[in-house]
Amino acid sequence: MAQKYPGSFQLSNTKYHGLSPAEQGPALNAVTNAANQIAKGGWVLLDVNPGNFSLQGLGNAFKAILHDPDMVLSPSEIENLAPNSVPRGVLNYALDVAGQPNFLNQPFTAESLTNVLNIARERLITGITNVPGSTVAPPAQ
Repeated sequence: MAQKYPGSFQLSNTKYHGLSPAEQGPALNAVTNAANQIAKGGWVLLDVNPGNFSLQGLGNAFKAILHDPDMVLSPSEIENLAPNSVPRGVLNYALDVAGQPNFLNQPFTAESLTNVLNIARERLITGITNVPGSTVAPPAQ
């Protein structure tokens, strides 16, 4: 990754908090924009682990580089996930972090689900996961 994207680093809660306050917003924007681009194609990035992205500085912004695309599924593939499958477990965890564990009980699109998962991503990156009703503990910094 570092050879192809010089100066890039794998994102984590700790790395995020090591950024200056002026860099934190652009870092979150880069990850959100990358997930939104995937959704525009009709796909959803289920895995909200910040470590699935590396960031590369581009002036006052960052480029988010996805390096674990194995959890990119279409809404119909998501609807057909077995309840005990790993992707369903990852998705259930993300929905819990977002404070919307029952989100899939309604009709959804790639964009609407991505919007919810972006909330989970931001909470995991920033460490703000203490959502009422959630069983998720904040990550250690």
